[in-house]
Amino acid sequence: MNQDMSFGGFVRQRRREMDLTQEELARRVGCAAITLRKIEADDLRPSVQIAERLAMALAIPLDDRAEFVRRARAVHPEASDFPAITPAPSLDEIGREDLTGRAIRGYALAERIGMGGNGLCLSRCSTQR
Repeated sequence: MNQDMSFGGFVRQRRREMDLTQEELARRVGCAAITLRKIEADDLRPSVQIAERLAMALAIPLDDRAEFVRRARAVHPEASDFPAITPAPSLDEIGREDLTGRAIRGYALAERIGMGGNGLCLSRCSTQR
């Protein structure tokens, strides 16, 4: 498996070498075509089960399958574009301080948009997953 190529790029190249459409490969793997599109675009990491099925459908040699699944499940450096997780605010901090830029339970607080009637701070959030 080419170490310089992304996992999704490798799957796309191998699928094309086998003259398969995304829909045909998805059917052989047992997943939706959109799932395969996202895997090939490196927007989605396949589960272990899907990675193993991909290895079989793409005729990856038995000796290379463990490495194939490991690369499929690897976290890519580009995925670290999310803000660093900060400690959860204490009860005293909630509603009194602008928490913009903090990450709480997988959500990045983007901007303060107002104060709630019970003293809680309302913020726009974006998920980090």
